[in-house]
Amino acid sequence: GYDHTSGFGIIKSVVPLKMPHLQLGNSDNINSEQDLLILPSPNRGAGSIVRSVSRRPFTGWWEYFVENPIYTTPANGLWAGAPILTENGEIVGIGSLFVSESVPGVSSPGNMSVPINILKPILEDLISSGRRKSKIQPYLGISSDDSNDRIIVTRVSGGGPAFEAGIRPQDVIMTINGSQVSNLKSFYEKIWKSGEAGVTIKLSVLRKGKIMNFNVKTVDRMDYFVKPQSF
Repeated sequence: GYDHTSGFGIIKSVVPLKMPHLQLGNSDNINSEQDLLILPSPNRGAGSIVRSVSRRPFTGWWEYFVENPIYTTPANGLWAGAPILTENGEIVGIGSLFVSESVPGVSSPGNMSVPINILKPILEDLISSGRRKSKIQPYLGISSDDSNDRIIVTRVSGGGPAFEAGIRPQDVIMTINGSQVSNLKSFYEKIWKSGEAGVTIKLSVLRKGKIMNFNVKTVDRMDYFVKPQSF
């Protein structure tokens, strides 16, 4: 199963593993200056002790947002998919990205991990159905970048909602449903507060000096992307 909103996925072993599993901890309790352990697969390399140095929002260009990820340093090169553990061996996050600034505004290579508490409300849905069953975010199918208080479309997914509506790369997004937006965080918040997947969103864009308006009928991202044959 997979959840595009959080980025969490669930896999099932072909045969029973016959070994104890790690317990899920409470990621809300993790703060700055706390020692943690990144534990990759033994086949990939050794784990390492790291320190939590920041809890701050992360905004991705692919219609992705995490409110309070865990930033750690020093960087572990085997971070992808690795559990982040407390001193008690509880999972509090899953490694997601390498970042150049684990401490904001300071050159401090490290990793960003998605908090495990985000998984808990949808865990049973992913196990039983391979997808979340509620709070399904509307998907536009665009990649974008915010700079100089402007949101610029950098890519439009072929056949996706935005493409079908007429949105194109290099369009500058001015308003969503009549409200001005100047950064990706506010843009995503307004999209997701408009309703669940299927809602129509009104976008006003600047293209070659001309304001253009489009109605984008959103979809469930799980219905747009190719799904595993098991679901």
